[in-house]
Amino acid sequence: MDDSGHLTGGKTPRGGGANVAEKPCPQDLAHVSMTRKRPTLTEVARLAGTSSVAVSLALRDPEPNGRRRVSTATRARIRAIATELDYFPNPTARNLVFSRTHQVGLYLNSPDSLNLSPTPWRKIISAIQTRLWARGYRLGIYYFESGQESGFREFLAPNRFVDGIIVQGRGLSPGEVRKILEAEMPAVSIYQKIQGLCSVTVDEQKMGSDAADYLREMGHRHVAVFALSFQKPEWNCRVSGFLERAAVLGIRVPAARQLIGPMGHREPGSLQLPEELYQRLRKVLGKVSAVYCPSDYLSTALVRRFDLEGIRLGRDVSLLSYDNLEGHGFKPWPEARLTTFDPPFSKIASQVVSILLDDVKPLSPTHHTFAPRLIERGSVARLSSNTNHNHTSHENSVHQQR
Repeated sequence: MDDSGHLTGGKTPRGGGANVAEKPCPQDLAHVSMTRKRPTLTEVARLAGTSSVAVSLALRDPEPNGRRRVSTATRARIRAIATELDYFPNPTARNLVFSRTHQVGLYLNSPDSLNLSPTPWRKIISAIQTRLWARGYRLGIYYFESGQESGFREFLAPNRFVDGIIVQGRGLSPGEVRKILEAEMPAVSIYQKIQGLCSVTVDEQKMGSDAADYLREMGHRHVAVFALSFQKPEWNCRVSGFLERAAVLGIRVPAARQLIGPMGHREPGSLQLPEELYQRLRKVLGKVSAVYCPSDYLSTALVRRFDLEGIRLGRDVSLLSYDNLEGHGFKPWPEARLTTFDPPFSKIASQVVSILLDDVKPLSPTHHTFAPRLIERGSVARLSSNTNHNHTSHENSVHQQR
C-alpha cells in the first residue's frame, strides 16, 4: 500500500523514487494475448505489478461504498492493461464471491410497457443502462403477466436474479407493491410516486405551470388546450398544472377550448389525429393566439395538418409542446420547429442508479422530482402589447420567434 493506505504496485524503479510498477513491455502483452484464449486475473496482476486483490478492486465499481481502496494511478494502470488484453472479470465467479448478481431488473407487467419505441421511454432506459454499465452492473428486463405470482416471488428473492429493481410505476397492483416491499430489495419507481417505494419522476404539474408562465410572458392571453386522454396521470398533471396557473395569470382557456379526446395509434410520425377533435380546434383557431399541446407526438401530427391547410406555425398560430422528440433523434422535418419542454433524462437516470447502488440500507422511501427545461424554437411567437390577433383573416402583427 502507498502512504495513504491505497493498494499500489510492488516494483520500485532502480533509481529509487515512488513505489510505482514498471510499465509492461508490449512483448509481454502480446505473449499473453497469443498464448491464451482468455487472459486471467493473475496475468493482469503480474503485468501491472500488483496483487490479484488490487486488480479485482480496480475492476469493480469506481469507488465502492464511497471509499478509495486502490489509488487512482494504480486503478488507471490496471484498467489500461485489462483493456489491452481484452480481459473482463468472470461475472459468475464475482457474484459468488460478493453474494451479488451485479444486475438490476426492469420490471414490466403489461404488454404496452414492453413497447420501447416511444422516444422518451427509450431514452430513459438507455440513460439508466449506460450509468449502470459504468458501475459494473447490467440491466435486465423482466416481464410477468398477471397470474405468474410464483415466478414474481422468485424474481424478488434476494441475490437470486437481481440486486435491485426498477418499476414503471403506473399500473402496479397493490399486491405487486406489497410483494416488492416484503422483498426488502432496493426498488425505485419511475413515472409515478408509489406509497412505500422510492420514486424518481418528472414534475409534470410544474411543467404545466411553467408552460402557462411562458405563454403569458410571450403575450398570449387567449389559448386552447389540445390533448389526448391516455390513462396517464402525468398527462392529467400537464393539463391541470397549465389550467390552474393560466387562471391565476388571466389567460383565458374556457371549457370550449379545452379539447381533450381519445388516444389513437401512437408512433412518432404516424399518430392518428382524431378528426372530430381537430375540427373542434379548427373552429376556435380564429379566437386564440396559441395552442398548448402537452405531447410532441400529437403536436407533430397537428403541425403536419397545419402545413397541409396552409396554417403558418408561429405566425397564424403559436404552438407549445412537450417531450423534445426533435432533440432526441426524431426528425419529422429538416430543421427542428417545435418550442417544447425537454424531459430531464440524464438527471432521472443518475438519481435512479444512485438510489439502487448508493443508498444506505434499509431504504426509506424518498421521492425525487425533476423539472423539464424549455427549448425555444420557432413555434411560439412573441406578441406585441397592441397586437389584435385575428386568425380568421390571417392578418396579425406576430413576429417569428428566434
